[in-house]
Amino acid sequence: MSVDEQSRSTQAKEPLGSQRLWPGERSAVMVSRPKPELVSETLRNLKKGGAEVVLIRRLVQALRDRIGCSRATAYRAVQDAFEAGVIGWS
Repeated sequence: MSVDEQSRSTQAKEPLGSQRLWPGERSAVMVSRPKPELVSETLRNLKKGGAEVVLIRRLVQALRDRIGCSRATAYRAVQDAFEAGVIGWS
């Protein structure tokens, strides 16, 4: 193999376009923590969907689906909303 052929083979390949993710799979993009108001809005949407009682883990999953944040970030956002008094036990 000549030097020219060798340099061409080690060059970066062109991207193949946007990478597809499987449902539920997260990209490595950093997402900011959802604000308490967004948590409250998500909770209202879940209740409008017919849920009498919304489990915290269901709210966390809804936030992850809506925002694309990690599970830990979603739990922290729910905690922030409780502390801010935007959502509560009812």
